[in-house]
Amino acid sequence: MGCNRRDGESPSWLHQDTDPYLQSALVGRLAPDFELRNSDGQTVKLRDLRGKVVLLDFWATWCLACELEIPILEKLQAETGRSAVVLGVTDEDATTVDGWRNTFHRSFRTLINGRTAFDDFGIKPIPVIVVIDRSGLVRDFIEGTRSENRIRRSLEDALADGG
Repeated sequence: MGCNRRDGESPSWLHQDTDPYLQSALVGRLAPDFELRNSDGQTVKLRDLRGKVVLLDFWATWCLACELEIPILEKLQAETGRSAVVLGVTDEDATTVDGWRNTFHRSFRTLINGRTAFDDFGIKPIPVIVVIDRSGLVRDFIEGTRSENRIRRSLEDALADGG
């Protein structure tokens, strides 16, 4: 299930046709690389995270379903410590993300201005979680709101595999 804005409107890019095979085609393939900044201005390059399991959450501050998943993701980040990296990716700017984090008292690490990453990963409806293994391969592509157990299982499977 996709996400609507608090005001009931969603951005036009959510309604564009998407290639139904793009998401499934990513599983088992090298994740598209990106270089994005977080709201503190630090640059994160996906390729620099090789050797760690990475969970990317494509989300937006206006997305109510996304908002429900973020506490789960913060909890998983705390539990996995340095063995996994949990990052949000949004196409919004630093001011918007920081304002949201302050309002909702969240520490969720988020990469901003990520429109290119959304396109490269074929993200249309959000939220979407992408789990990437230590070698940089996409292990799972989870569309829509999912239970903590489903997300945890995907992350744990990637962590258990030495790949």
